[in-house]
Parts: sequence; C-alpha cells; structure tokens
Amino acid sequence: LDAAFTACTGLQSLSLTLCYEDSVLPPYFFNLSSLKRGSQEANCEPKTKTFGFGFLLLETLALTEVDSHVGFYEIPDEFGKLICLKKLMLDELESDELPESICQLTWLTELQISRCELRHLPSSFGNLSSLVKLSIFYLDLLEDLPDSIGRLQNLQECSLKGFPSVSELPDSLFSLTSLRALELASLENVQRFSSAMSNLVSLESLTIKSRERLSPFSLRNLANLRFLTVRICPALGELPKFTDCLSSLEHLELGQLGGITRLPNTFARLSHLRLFSFNHCSGVSRLPSSLFQNCWSSLTALDFGWPSDCPTNFNDDFLDSLCDLSSLSKLCLSGLLGLIALPEAIYNLQQLRKLTLCCCPESEYVYFNRQWFGLTSLQIMTCPTFKAEDDYGTPHSKIPDLKSGCIDGRPLGGGAMGVGE
Repeated sequence: LDAAFTACTGLQSLSLTLCYEDSVLPPYFFNLSSLKRGSQEANCEPKTKTFGFGFLLLETLALTEVDSHVGFYEIPDEFGKLICLKKLMLDELESDELPESICQLTWLTELQISRCELRHLPSSFGNLSSLVKLSIFYLDLLEDLPDSIGRLQNLQECSLKGFPSVSELPDSLFSLTSLRALELASLENVQRFSSAMSNLVSLESLTIKSRERLSPFSLRNLANLRFLTVRICPALGELPKFTDCLSSLEHLELGQLGGITRLPNTFARLSHLRLFSFNHCSGVSRLPSSLFQNCWSSLTALDFGWPSDCPTNFNDDFLDSLCDLSSLSKLCLSGLLGLIALPEAIYNLQQLRKLTLCCCPESEYVYFNRQWFGLTSLQIMTCPTFKAEDDYGTPHSKIPDLKSGCIDGRPLGGGAMGVGE
C-alpha cells in the first residue's frame, strides 16, 4: 500500500476507515501531496487513537466516530501544521482540552466540535481569524468559553448548544459585529444574556432555546433581524421588547413560554412579517381581539396553538380578524375551546391553500355552503366531535381543488386528485 499510494500524486479525495489495532495513520498518508479532502472514520476498538499529520495541503478533514463502542481521538500538537485546512469537524474526542496548536489554523473558515469530553477551549481560540462558521454542540463537561472568542471578527454563523456546565457566556461573544446568524440552545445554567447583544448590528437570524430560568433580554438595535425564534423558556416572564426596533422581521416563532401571560397589541407594528408561529404558551389564556386587524398584510403562514391539556378561550373578534390576512396561504389552529366552526368569511382568504385544525374539542364542522376554491389541503386532527359530513355535503364535494385531507387519520376524497392521504 505504501508504494501504491506513493504513486497517487494527483489524489484529491480520500475516505479511510481504520480497522486495525493501533489506529495510527499509515505512512502512505504522508505522501499524498495533492490531497484536498479527507475524512477519517474509526471502526475499531483501541482505547486511544493518535495520529501523525503529513498531508499539508489538506483542506477538509472530518474526525468522526462511527461506532459508539469505539474509543476516542486525541489530537496531536502537529495538527497546527495543516496550514491549508479550511474545514474541520471533530466528533467524540476523549481529551479534555484541545492543543493550542489547533489555533494556528489561521486559514480555517469552518469548525464544528461535537459530543466531546472537552472541559476548556484553548485560550488562543480567537487566533482562528478566518473562521466564518462555528458550531459547538453537546459538550457536557465544558466549563466556559474563552473571552478570545470575541476576536473572531469574520464570524458570520455561530451555533452554541448543549453546555449544561456553562453558567455564563462571555460578553465578547456579543461584540462580533459581522455575525449574521446566532443560535443559543440547551444552555441550562445560563440565566442571562449580556445587554451587549444589542451590538450584533448585522444579525439576521437569532434562535434562543433554553430549559431553565432565563431573564428578559434586549433586542434593541437589531434592525437587520429577519428571523427570530424563542422557544422552551418556561420561566421567561415577558417577551423581549422588539416591536419598535425589529422593523425588518419576517419570521417570528414563539413556543413553550409558560411564563408569558399576554401578547402585546404592538405586534401589529411588525408590518413585514411573513410567518408567525405561537405554540404551547399556556400562560396566555386570551388573545387580543385586534391582533391581526389592518396589519400583517404580508403574512403567508400562521400557526396558533395551545397544548391539548390546556386549551384556551378565544373571542369571535379574533377569528374575524383572521379574514384580514389577505396573503395567508397556510393556517393552523389548535387547542381552541369553544370553536364550533370557522367563520364563513374565511372563504375570503383567496390565497389559502392549507388549513389544519387540531385539538379543538368542540369543533364540529367547517362551512361548506358554497364552493371553496384554492384550498388543496385540509387536516382535522384530534377533534372528536368533528363531522365528516354536514348539511351542505362532504368536504371533498365542496372543495374541488383538494389534493390531500384527513379527519383523524381517515382520508378525504379529493377533486381531480381522487382520494387524499
């Protein structure tokens, strides 16, 4: 093999599965001077694995476990010699820290570290000055993030999730003015976000998911934010005040916010919103009647829902206001007490293509007293009193464009498409 691979001077891509005892990279690896991409997968059972590195032109490297019974990789100091490396993925490392030499990879643009036993990241982590995308997932033993992360001024995408031992994020993280997408999830012991979050002036997408107590945070100055998701924050007492500053917001998803008790009427100021999802916020017992009136003309998808064990009341004004959403193409309503039928005016939503009703215990029917053109999907789930046929006929006889539909798993017939699924 040594001789054979020595002759492969033009090889640019190689995937190697290690199946021998010592799991050291074979000598021929060092002769692959043209190698541009490499992935190393282990499928053997030594207690430790160490590597030497000679393929200096390597641009992409993935060190990934493929067997849960296998030992873990250890990264040697020579790792810093991979001066052309641009993309690096590290999975299931046994060592509790990375060597400082990894921070010599100044051309690295993408780094992913996941499911490792690391307790610390190198203090010189900020030397990875070319880094554009950073993903760090499920490091159960990680104790902190280095302040030098604030020196990654070219970073555009950052995802940090699954650090149960980290209690505070460094303020320097929120000084990355080039950052466009930030995800903070499953940070169980982080109780607050720095007020410096308002410095992320280039941010376009923000996702926050936590399972423990999280103090209210500010989104002021994030005028470029287009996508905002706040979920699984059961103790969050109030929504961040963003309606006055997020004029560009297009996608808003709120879910499992048990401490929220009301939705502000100021939501109407989000005039560019295209998708709004509000689910499993059991503390909100009533909806503002004017939530949709004369606003949100660009909204194309609306998902409103409460858990089946805690449905909410609503008023007719709320349902009537839905009819002002002239661009709406997808509508999902769940957990509404007292909903017997949708208002007949819903026919006026000429762009509506998909309608879903779920966990509405008193819902009996949707008006079918005239042809309902345009609707292609009708899903009725966990509505025990819903009637598949009413005085006006069956759904498929009144919805000629229906392509798929069901009532609690029972398919409805479609127009030109026949029986839906």
